[in-house]
Parts: sequence; C-alpha cells; structure tokens
Amino acid sequence: MDRMCGKGIIDPKMNEYVQENADFLERALRHDKDKEFSFFGLRSLFDKYLLKDRNGIMVERPQHMLMREAIAVSQYSEDPEKRRNAVLKTYEMLSERRYTHATPTLFNACTTTPQLSSCFLVVPKGGKNQTTGFLQTLADVSEITSNTGGVGIAVQDYPAMGSYMKETNSQSKGLIPLLKMTDCFVAATKQDSGNRRQTAVAVYNELWHPDIINFLKMRRPGTDETDMAKDLFFGLWVNDLFMERLVENGTWTLMCPKRCPGLSDLYGEEFKKKYEEYERTMPDLPKIQCKKLWSEIIVAQIETGLPFMCFKDAVNYKSNQKHIGTIKCSNLCTEIMEYSSSDETAVCNLASVAVNMYVDKETRTFDFGKMTGDVRIVTKNLDNVIDRTRYPTEEARRSNLRHRPVGIGIQGLADAFMLMGMVYCDPESMILNRRIAKHIYYAAVEASCDLAKERGTYPAFEGSPACQGLLQFDLWREEQERKTARGFTTKFRPIVTELDWDMLKRDKLLKHGMRNSYVVAPMPTASTAQILGNNESFEPFTSNLYTRNVTNGMFKVVNKHLFRHLFENNMWSPGWGDLLLDTHGSV
Repeated sequence: MDRMCGKGIIDPKMNEYVQENADFLERALRHDKDKEFSFFGLRSLFDKYLLKDRNGIMVERPQHMLMREAIAVSQYSEDPEKRRNAVLKTYEMLSERRYTHATPTLFNACTTTPQLSSCFLVVPKGGKNQTTGFLQTLADVSEITSNTGGVGIAVQDYPAMGSYMKETNSQSKGLIPLLKMTDCFVAATKQDSGNRRQTAVAVYNELWHPDIINFLKMRRPGTDETDMAKDLFFGLWVNDLFMERLVENGTWTLMCPKRCPGLSDLYGEEFKKKYEEYERTMPDLPKIQCKKLWSEIIVAQIETGLPFMCFKDAVNYKSNQKHIGTIKCSNLCTEIMEYSSSDETAVCNLASVAVNMYVDKETRTFDFGKMTGDVRIVTKNLDNVIDRTRYPTEEARRSNLRHRPVGIGIQGLADAFMLMGMVYCDPESMILNRRIAKHIYYAAVEASCDLAKERGTYPAFEGSPACQGLLQFDLWREEQERKTARGFTTKFRPIVTELDWDMLKRDKLLKHGMRNSYVVAPMPTASTAQILGNNESFEPFTSNLYTRNVTNGMFKVVNKHLFRHLFENNMWSPGWGDLLLDTHGSV
C-alpha cells in the first residue's frame, strides 16, 4: 500500500494507518479465502475491482481489497485497540462473504478519490432560462458520474413544447430536446464496458406533463433519430388520481408546469384538489383518454422494457422524510425514495447482506441471531460512510449529512431457500422471507437508535414519522386505512413476529431517536452478487443453466446447488451439462 500511495492511488492518511499497523493487518489477511470465490467472482474482481496502477498493472489481491474496504468503513476510535478490533470484525464479515458494500465503496475505499456512495437523486436547478438551468444540472451530473455514481433526475417541472417563455419572449422547445442533450452527454461520458462502472442516468416524468407521449417514445424503435435517447433510462412518477380515472375509463388533462405550477410539489388529496382546480379554471387545457395514455405506456414497456413505474402517492405517504417535502423521483434501480430539491441532491449509501451465509447446511436452519448481529455492524459501517465519502457536489453533501440515509439490502435469498430445501414460492419460503426482512429491519433500527444515543440524531429527525414512534409498517397501516376510507379493498399483513417492536419504540426510538432517516433498501446487487457467487437480491433462479459474458469470453454456468445435489448423490456426469443445454435449463 505504501507503493500505491507513492503513485497517488492510496490516500496518504489511510496509508499512514496501514503502515503503523502493518504487522497486525498482514497477520489478519486470509488469502486462502480467495479460493472460495467462484470463477466469475474472481473474473469480475480482476477485470473491474482490484486496484491497478497507471500502467494497468494489478497492485492488490482480493483480500487486500476487502481489508482496504474494512479500514475505510469501520469505526474510528482514539483507542488503537478498539479501532483494530472494528477493522478486524468488518474484514472477517467481508472475507467470509456475509455482506458486501456497494460497487463504489469497493472501487474507491481508501483511495485518493473516496466517493463511496452509489446513487444520487437530482432536481434540476433554475436559471434565466430552462437551458441554462439544465446545463448547470448536467455539470453536477458529470461530477457525480465521473466518480462512479448513478443518477436519477426529476424533469417534470420543465416547460412543455410551445409554452410561452417570458424570460426570453419565445416559445419553449419542450422537454425532448433537453433530454436529447442529456442523452448525448451520457454517450459522451460513458465509460468503456471493459472499464469500471458505466455512466447510468434515469429521468423521471409525471403523467400530467404535455410532452408525456413523446417522452414515452424516446427509446422506442421507429422514433426519429433526432428524438431518440438510447443511453437514458426512463421512469414515470404515477399518482393515484390517474389510476382511479383509468379504472373509470375517464379522461386525463395535460398541464404545462409553466402555466399550472406546483403540481410536482403535491401528492394525495392536495394534488387532487389543485389538479381539479386547474381543470375547472382552465377548460382549454389539452386532454387525452386515460386508456390511450395507458396503452402508450404498455407498448413502450413491451418494446423497450421501459419506463419504470413508481407510485408517487404511495411513496410520499409512507416516507420517513415526508415532513421535509415531496419526493419527486427515484434512481436507476428504484430502490431508494428520498427527498431532493434544487438545493439538496439525495444520496444512497448501500450494502447487502448475503442471507444464504446464515443457513446451516447440515441442519437446514437459519441463524437469525448471527445475521442480526452482523446487520447492526453493517448499519454502523454505513453511517461511517456518510462521514468519510467525498461528495461530488455541495448539494449532495448537504442532503446526506442532513438526512443520513443508509440502505441495507439482501442477496442470495433464492440460494438460502435451496440450501434449506424450500421451493421459492411455497408458503414456508414466504414465511422465512418475511422473518428475514423483519429481523434485518429490527436490527438496523435498533443500531440506528444506539448510534443516535452515542452521536446524536440526524438533523432532520424532528417532525419525522420516526420521531412520533412510527416505523415503516405503521405507515403502511395508515395507507391501508386511508384507502379503505375511500372505498378501496386492501390487504395488510399483521406484524406477527417474535420481535418486541413495542420495546424497541419505547426504550430506544422514542428515547434516543434515530441516527438515519432510512435503514433498508432492496437494491438489485447485480455486480456484487456475481462477486460473492450468489443469486441476485431476492430474485429467483431463472434457469439451471445459462451463459455469462466476461472479458475473456462466454461461458456456461450451471446452478451450483443442483450440481452439488447431483454430485453428492453420485448422479452427476459431464452429459448433464449437454442435457440442460438441450432442455434450456429444465430438469
């Protein structure tokens, strides 16, 4: 590491700690653990994750990377022994593949560019005209993406095509040219596929925007090349009022945010009231049949897999940040729902727990105690990330320090089911799934409360639902009651669990508060699950045999659990691979 520091790769302060504790850290390294990575896990590490010098020569092994990560995220302490123990415990968890931080943390931990956060939610800046403000926003996006961050942008407040622009005494060209400019920007800054994390930008719009039809066509085949956006991802921020009118086969009024301001800042009944007021007072506004707009959405999804659909009212009613303002968009993977504004760029700080690593293969039982103990450490490590990451913009720093959100997700759920002899959608699997989720959430909230006692609550805690003793399931129950009152039939599973939620609220949450506004997030874990050799997130296995492309070529991959079962029962032979190939992975 000393050599890498001299070459400008490792942060000098981190290098100083490593040199002072070199003997201890060297003894702790377990290079034999590298053998437990799968071929594709090692291939991913070698191709993208392990540090290289400026000549492209690899300068660390996988265990060095994990130790670098542990040093960066573990609890700092004035007591050298306590810090060593924290580093050692985190390294042990990482080395045993019980959890992992997100890709940016693996890339940048302990380096001279320590940007450790994953995704950023941007609300565009204002300006003398729409183009000026958007260019300022793209400058921020450039800073974020060049530091391996993904971006979600809320674009619903930009004037529609033909809107009168008082500032320039002209008519707006609308949203599409700005998105085309964004697409060209993403294409220009996109990293090579063989390099590290590619630039990823998702743009979110609301259904009342007059440019919505053209928005939906920007990735569809047959769209004019000048209006296509091949490198952007598209999302819709859908409100309940549209869905109600769709069910009733009603009409939908399109409203330019220049002429009908404020809609993006409202949700629920307040949105409905303002929206219907605009309809009454401006009868000349353009209209479209709800089913026609819905058909455009469905066709776009069939042809392109986009747009993503997130439900604005559900998100905001159940947000622990709803006392701050309205959430206007999500990120590329839609696992975070956070408040952002032109002054605050929301940030997500992520890690995932490999739940399959808590299954006893002999007894086929799940060790909840070990998992929850690890989750408490992961929560504290993610809180440390907030203080140690390098922020690409001031707006990101301001938001992250004000709200301190962390996101703990899972990977390997399907692997856990197989190790326990369960079928993915059986009732017993669903029960285990819920128990795992409850224990993770409970442990994360408890750890956040302990951190609040030690370090203080996050600055925006006062006024939040959590401040009133309301956790996520309480907000879901409120949503059920609200919809039932409006005549909708809804189902809500009662919180039946061995966990004492009342004690947690009484003795910790209401007494000490929380350190973090959010604690869980079901991210997709596409890259990190490949490294750890697990199935992604909570997804099922889609095939027992598939092909995977890596830098060195294309390879066949067989379901490792099926292989182990056949091998242990003396049923495996080389012909199984050909048979699975012929049957497209079916047994």
